[in-house]
Amino acid sequence: MTPVHPVNWLIHSTRSDGLVRLHNHGSEDVRYDPYYTRLAYSTVTRPSPSYDNSVIVDGDPSRTDIVPLGVGEGWVASRHRAAGGARVTSVVLARGAVEVRAFLVSGAPEGTSVRITGWAAKNGARAELLPVVGLNDELTGSTTDDTLFVALARLTGDPDPVPLADSATVHLDGAGELTVRWSDGTETRARLDDGAVDVSVGA
Repeated sequence: MTPVHPVNWLIHSTRSDGLVRLHNHGSEDVRYDPYYTRLAYSTVTRPSPSYDNSVIVDGDPSRTDIVPLGVGEGWVASRHRAAGGARVTSVVLARGAVEVRAFLVSGAPEGTSVRITGWAAKNGARAELLPVVGLNDELTGSTTDDTLFVALARLTGDPDPVPLADSATVHLDGAGELTVRWSDGTETRARLDDGAVDVSVGA
């Protein structure tokens, strides 16, 4: 885990995990955050029956080591190779407890299945994961060429101020480009290319 300013942001990744995780622990001192342990270990380090927080390509959860692509205030990006050599470029955009997770899957044959999974929440925390782009209600979809998949996620043990579906609106601005409008009126823009991510955070 690597601290990122401001101090309540942490980057969490492991060599055998397909995602770089960005955590907002909601506390200025993470040692006193009651959700610290759950959040810090919310991504499994190796495939397990639950495949916690995974991008599963063609039904196969195997993947290469992650390669970080960048980090900034409220975002983190990475890339890895998935089943069959497919390339996955990932960015997590976060505001408070809400995350927009975007995954660009490249190099997979047309019609390859993709499934997104979330947290296996425990100890009173509530996990939510909603499809936004390229995913059905079962959080699965299929590739065409370079295919973008987007989901909304939230892990919390506190009352939610707004429903997850209303916490952020995602607009596609072009191939691999999206604008996120958060419920507080702020915007985040992201552009995903095969192996590259560019993010801008505005007022």
